[in-house]
Amino acid sequence: LDDSLIDLFSDKRIQSHFHLPIQSASDVVLKKVNRLYDVKRLYAVVASLRRVKNNPFIAADIITGLPGESDEEFEKSFNVLKELSLSQLHVFPFSIRPQTALFETKERVPERIRDERAQILRTYSANQMRSYTESYIGKVVEVILEEKKERYWNAISANYLKVKVPHQSSLFRRGALVEVLLEKESQQETLIGRLNTTVGVKAAING
Repeated sequence: LDDSLIDLFSDKRIQSHFHLPIQSASDVVLKKVNRLYDVKRLYAVVASLRRVKNNPFIAADIITGLPGESDEEFEKSFNVLKELSLSQLHVFPFSIRPQTALFETKERVPERIRDERAQILRTYSANQMRSYTESYIGKVVEVILEEKKERYWNAISANYLKVKVPHQSSLFRRGALVEVLLEKESQQETLIGRLNTTVGVKAAING
């Protein structure tokens, strides 16, 4: 993610949803697992993504229990993640794999502690996702219709909001772009989107 690529993201055809496989936000852990970036770079990348897109959805992969992740390093990593205020975390407990560089490591984190840390991050992630989603209630967004389920269409916005759109128009079809008003949270992170105008349906992007 160098500056030229990030600048390219300012193009309106690039949607405001990003997923970063950062694995850890601890410099000590990143070095032990041979990552070629550090926490300072993570801050810079996230700030740049927010510079080129307005309030983008930024998710990240995080692995708990990596070699070298002491209680102190986990706390440091968690504090960085909270400062970055990402929209969602995809959390995975670390597991040793034969014939990999870390298979012989002596710095293994006990599975119980690894799993406890994963649960802490998942709880935090759920709160972040809920907060991000609820911040869009009352706003008008464009969504793409994906699949019809009874009286609703499952749809998704440019910034990864999952929306249920009541079937309100004969123009509705898979791939159509629809402008909707997000009214209320349904279940989990799903929103209800009401058709914003009588001409709020655009041609399918796939032609």
